[in-house]
Amino acid sequence: MKLYWLRLGEYCYATHEIVLYTKSIESKCEHNTEYLKVFEKTFAHELFHFWHYYLLYLNSKDGDILNRTDATAKVIIESLASYFEYSYCQCHEIPFDSYAMWFRYEASFFPYAGAKCIGNKEQFYNIFKLSSDFDAALRKLFSKNNEDCEQFYKIKNKD
Repeated sequence: MKLYWLRLGEYCYATHEIVLYTKSIESKCEHNTEYLKVFEKTFAHELFHFWHYYLLYLNSKDGDILNRTDATAKVIIESLASYFEYSYCQCHEIPFDSYAMWFRYEASFFPYAGAKCIGNKEQFYNIFKLSSDFDAALRKLFSKNNEDCEQFYKIKNKD
């Protein structure tokens, strides 16, 4: 089974650019007022990617981490960005519809869903600090119970 969703933006590491797909954002919105909120929350998500890659670059002893595209890296990168986006939306009273997606799918299938395992900002920060070692960050993200342990191994076995 494949999951398709509208891509609203991306951070391009090679060019250090945040790209927002305005036509996709417009098609997701029903009202003009929603447009600015969806634009803002998408920008917050992509801005976190910029910060994350920049800090990984500064803290990386091994440049390979910046080029990892395996399931472990994807889950850590997208789960942290998704949780950051969620927190940003809470602070600025912006509706956050991706929350339902976190609970509908497993992180091994939908990498953003790992955000549901981040219980609070302190845990977010601890995982973020570990993220220059994606494997250690993944272990920390899925360390609460047996279900989390199962997700950890599903993700690792995808690699």
